[in-house]
Amino acid sequence: MMEFEAASVSDLVSSIKTLLEEEFQEVYVQGEVTNLSPSAAGHWYFTLSDENACISCALFKMDALRNPLIRTLKNGDKIIVLGPVSVYQKRGSFQLLAKRILPA
Repeated sequence: MMEFEAASVSDLVSSIKTLLEEEFQEVYVQGEVTNLSPSAAGHWYFTLSDENACISCALFKMDALRNPLIRTLKNGDKIIVLGPVSVYQKRGSFQLLAKRILPA
């Protein structure tokens, strides 16, 4: 019988969060907007995708106010997003936190 110490889910996700957020503090990513959805709180959520992959993105209210382009975006638009990659621990998922949005 093997002896081993199993990590908790929280510990594993926390370690992944630390590694990802240290490595990807500021990235520029170009892609196509899909699933664009404003929230009642003033945040915007969307998916940035290309032909082979996609990543969830969040543009929080204060950043949305600094990026008026968000109000004219529509699904299918090609943009460049600048921001850090973040891990949402409760869901164990990662996303790109949009700080700036530029037309591609």
